[in-house]
Amino acid sequence: MNKKLLLVGAFLWMAFSAVAKPGGYAIVRVYDTNKYVGTGTGFLSMQIQIVYEDGTFEVVPLEPYSEKNSIPNLRKITEALNQMRQKGYLFVSSSMTGEQGNMMTEYLFEKLPYGIK
Repeated sequence: MNKKLLLVGAFLWMAFSAVAKPGGYAIVRVYDTNKYVGTGTGFLSMQIQIVYEDGTFEVVPLEPYSEKNSIPNLRKITEALNQMRQKGYLFVSSSMTGEQGNMMTEYLFEKLPYGIK
């Protein structure tokens, strides 16, 4: 009886440990800088930076700050966040820091194991 229970337990452990392995994390960072503040040194231009769990990254440039560019930039940010979901990532949390004219928003995503969406 104990051997059967041990074998069933070992089988279940192996089966579920393979499924439960985490896929890692990715960070999406959005720099939203005012054109006046952003022209000095020490500030990045408006952009989206994405770093994946394997260390690869991409930078998506945003249009300079203006009322005219507000909606197109929001569309690019939304597209980047939606692409994370399509790539198998689950939104975990977000945070924002900065001051007027220089804001940074960070989104944390977890890679779902084995393509679970």
